[in-house]
Amino acid sequence: MVREEIPGLGIATVYRAINDLVEEEWLKPVELPGRNNSYELSELGHHHHFICNECDKVYDLHGCPGQMKDLVPEGFKAKAHDITIYGVCSDCNEPQQEVPAGSPEQLPG
Repeated sequence: MVREEIPGLGIATVYRAINDLVEEEWLKPVELPGRNNSYELSELGHHHHFICNECDKVYDLHGCPGQMKDLVPEGFKAKAHDITIYGVCSDCNEPQQEVPAGSPEQLPG
């Protein structure tokens, strides 16, 4: 996609630019289970994510359930936490229109 706009752009150049933006704290890495690392703007602040099991889209969840230290065993010290919720987004959760019996959409092959 970018190579169509900027012929000759090397992948190393892209990664150097991303690393520079992370060092300058414009971007922060996001590690979601089972996915390649991605990046988001640092200005979003602390938040969590929702992944739709149907369309695979990732949504930001603003807010936090609060003090996680109550969940940490005695003698342990939590440094950070990430919460990922899995489910079905509102677009995928919309009820499908029922197809009337005998309609062409319901008939086999």
